[in-house]
Amino acid sequence: AWLKSAEHEIVNRIDRRLELATNLEVETAEDLQIKTSIENVHTINNLSLEIFLEMNQRFEKLGTGNRIATFLIYMTRPEIGGRTVFMSNLKISVPCTKVSYSTLDPTQ
Repeated sequence: AWLKSAEHEIVNRIDRRLELATNLEVETAEDLQIKTSIENVHTINNLSLEIFLEMNQRFEKLGTGNRIATFLIYMTRPEIGGRTVFMSNLKISVPCTKVSYSTLDPTQ
């Protein structure tokens, strides 16, 4: 599901907290996306370079810049597994842990 900040006060509060936590404005961000993961099920998003470049051009037309952050909130901890993989060929992933913060920014 995709939720807009104006749809519910809780979504609006989450957006405000994300702004405070990241020091980034969510005005031009994507809507909040809710996903449910089931044990032993893998979600694979495969983007070719052509699609990636096309997406970047769309962002340029908006005048808002490219995506610079992805914020994940895990509501529960899985009994088995529980990693979000960003780039499998480079082995970049984030564990699903309670009350934690992860960044791919090498300066932090």
